[in-house]
Amino acid sequence: EKKEKEEEEEDDGAVVFLLINYGNSSADVILEGLKKEDDDTVTVKAKLYMLTADSLSSRVVRLNGKELALGPNDAIPHLEPMDLEIKGGGGSSQKPALTMPNHSIAFVVVPASAFDSSECSK
Repeated sequence: EKKEKEEEEEDDGAVVFLLINYGNSSADVILEGLKKEDDDTVTVKAKLYMLTADSLSSRVVRLNGKELALGPNDAIPHLEPMDLEIKGGGGSSQKPALTMPNHSIAFVVVPASAFDSSECSK
């Protein structure tokens, strides 16, 4: 029963936030447009794909801390996301969803049902 519920949530579609930090220091990120609960708070379960490297010219790239390497015949490895729970108050009191390390790219996948599409028209 639990697995069926998880599959239903995945079938609703998703919104993907692309975050890029090419700077030399970390950066806190607050994701706008997430639906608020009745008490004006945000609680969303998302999937995180965080790509990091030691420098912009590095030949080694890690996904969620694990070094990526091509498989036999240059096969792309399985890309395993990390669970991310976004919590906080709405607006300016919302806590950062995550901290982006320097030289990183992240994809945050949020269920479409957790996204307030009215935010797109502002």
